[in-house]
Amino acid sequence: MIKAIIFDIGGVIQGLDWSFIVNSLLDLKGDLEINTFRSAFYHDKKNFFDLYALSKISKEDFWGMVASRLNIDKKNIDKLSEKFELLYSFVNNDIIDLIKALKYNYKLFTLSNSCPEIERKIIKDNIYPHLFDKMYFSHITGKRKPDQEAYLQITAENLIKPEECIFIDNDAKNILGAKSIGMNAILISSPDLLKRDLFALLQKIDKSDKIKIGYTTGVFDLFHQGHLNLLRNAKKYCDKLVVGVTTDELSLIFKGKKPIVPFSERVEILRAIKYVDEVKVKKNEGVYANQQTDRQIQQIPGSIFETRLDLSHPLCFGYTKNLLPVFKSGITAVKKDTVIYNNPVVYTENPLLSGYSSTENINRIKGTAFASVHGNRIISIYDNTNFRATWYGTNKIFMNAIFFGQLLGRGAAEYEE
Repeated sequence: MIKAIIFDIGGVIQGLDWSFIVNSLLDLKGDLEINTFRSAFYHDKKNFFDLYALSKISKEDFWGMVASRLNIDKKNIDKLSEKFELLYSFVNNDIIDLIKALKYNYKLFTLSNSCPEIERKIIKDNIYPHLFDKMYFSHITGKRKPDQEAYLQITAENLIKPEECIFIDNDAKNILGAKSIGMNAILISSPDLLKRDLFALLQKIDKSDKIKIGYTTGVFDLFHQGHLNLLRNAKKYCDKLVVGVTTDELSLIFKGKKPIVPFSERVEILRAIKYVDEVKVKKNEGVYANQQTDRQIQQIPGSIFETRLDLSHPLCFGYTKNLLPVFKSGITAVKKDTVIYNNPVVYTENPLLSGYSSTENINRIKGTAFASVHGNRIISIYDNTNFRATWYGTNKIFMNAIFFGQLLGRGAAEYEE
């Protein structure tokens, strides 16, 4: 059973373009070329970038050596370091969408032979950290691919077996390193083929697996060490651990008291425990008293969801990033307009960012419209963009609807999905 998928970053989920770096340094060396710049990382048959990626030499030593090899004044080493971030200049959004879809069912990690500049760029862009359970950088861990220790650190720290992992990289040496410890692996030749290759491998492995499912149940009120020990020990005896959470009403019937922690919070706490694979509601089926609880479980009292923007649309004027967190209260889900140009703000395929929503509601809401246009002048916004005048991230959509309404409806309405 596959429990984790490990991605390389550069060349897999993040595009690499050395030309951005070289073009930004032409003021320091007018005849600089990509091959010349990359060859400066080597000296006396040593790959000094490998040493830098393991923090065995300092920033000053590494970039000072590169500057000397390129005949650039060493006073510019800070600029060399800063411009190296441009290597990661564009994101493969199709791979990002794939990762979001996988996040619901698998633990996700990155394993990168990296350096401080690349980590700094990733943190600055803030695209990846929330997508992965943990990101492993060689300059922090002191371990780099294809050494076995780099892969084994991930399995040891996250209580998973190598055979329960899929490793994805664009370097054949790193693929062999993963396979040497028993990991499944995919050598990516094209980002466009990754989705096909990954799902084909998952399907093949899932068919051959015999999954042992474990089940335990409880109230799990005021979660404590005893609860954690129970779940940890239960997980040792199964591949998939399902935990049933007793509702407030059922607890009152059988224990004579109502839990202190609300039901929805107890569910979220258990979902955050790494030993738990699935959380189910334990209730008295057919009991009239369960109606209120059942309704509460299916409500969205106020959660943060993710939407994707069409930055070229007037309703999205002023936004610079195509992903926007929105505040959602209620379970309304509206299909996108059939005219392909009339859906400027839609929920992503894995939209829940923070808060509670049932799986059923998440599946209903993903891919639906947050805001759409109908005909020439009708604008529909299906959630409150001005919530208590504090959710400032979305009230711009409301204002754009007021000020730019006259620009709408000029698209070619015949182009429908």
